[in-house]
Amino acid sequence: MLRGTAEFFRVSNASCRDHSLLISRAADKDLGLGGRLALRLHYLMCAPCRHFAQHLRFLRLAAARLRNVRGAAERTLDPARMPEDVRDRLRGHHH
Repeated sequence: MLRGTAEFFRVSNASCRDHSLLISRAADKDLGLGGRLALRLHYLMCAPCRHFAQHLRFLRLAAARLRNVRGAAERTLDPARMPEDVRDRLRGHHH
């Protein structure tokens, strides 16, 4: 608990610039209980940092969805995965 408490006080006394780095880091790594609590406390007092965190979450979600859509499109457009009649129509062979 001492480590979490020390982390809480270190993070809670940080500037908004430091918090923005922590917000970015928190997207990829667990900050621990103290770091998470300090960030949440800071969000209560600082709308710009809270909005930055919300925007970062939105961008990460949008990027993940785009990767999923792009991957699905590539799998769908793979001729080896298409039914034979579709491949023939795309090649211009009509039966």
